[in-house]
Amino acid sequence: MLNVKQAGGHQLIKGDGKHIYKPTKLTEVIFYTKYLPKYPELAPFVPKVSGSGKTKDIKENFDDDQYKLIIEKCYNGYVKLENLMYHLRDDDYVLIDIKVGSILWCSDATKEKIQHTKDKNKTSTVPKYKFRIDGMISKDLMIDKISGRQLKINQVMDIFSRINAGAKTKIINWIDSAIPVLKEIPINFYGLSLFMVINGDEVVVKFIDFVKYEEIRGKRLDDLVESLESVKSILNQSK
Repeated sequence: MLNVKQAGGHQLIKGDGKHIYKPTKLTEVIFYTKYLPKYPELAPFVPKVSGSGKTKDIKENFDDDQYKLIIEKCYNGYVKLENLMYHLRDDDYVLIDIKVGSILWCSDATKEKIQHTKDKNKTSTVPKYKFRIDGMISKDLMIDKISGRQLKINQVMDIFSRINAGAKTKIINWIDSAIPVLKEIPINFYGLSLFMVINGDEVVVKFIDFVKYEEIRGKRLDDLVESLESVKSILNQSK
């Protein structure tokens, strides 16, 4: 289980079987407690939430070094979410964490912050394809976040080729059902991840990492939808 968390860079997540406890910034807590109830049409596309609170309320789940890191990262809250990997039957599975979108910052980000984010992703598939592999695990391969930024598109296609045809169809259908919902909701999301759990023909797909977003009144950005279309295209091209 630890390796699964490491692959996506989420070493601080703790689980108790059917649920996980995710220390996070208060913006993500607000998303699950305010915006998800406000826009319930998003519910089928995100993990089920069953609790939230201040990080200090779950301090006993972490050792001193972990809790120090939580504070350093300004993770002042937590959400209790369904464990998307709870139903895995055996070790013959594929987990893929895809960072979707090429605009990974809110509209009030500084020029320095924007440039720093662009620099981190300049060698990745983000500039051309609007997504990157943020983590991946199968029985014989693990890719962490840093390695994912170095992948070329042919390597991404090799990873997608590990997904069987039936599961791939389910993922594409899921994306097709998510896109119209995203087009109607007046929120710009930045830095979402598409988390996929593939176990034979069984597939779970959810959006995760709702830390950066803005409710809008004007024009909605097309970046996230374009990213999902790009993921679909590469999935279709992978053999």
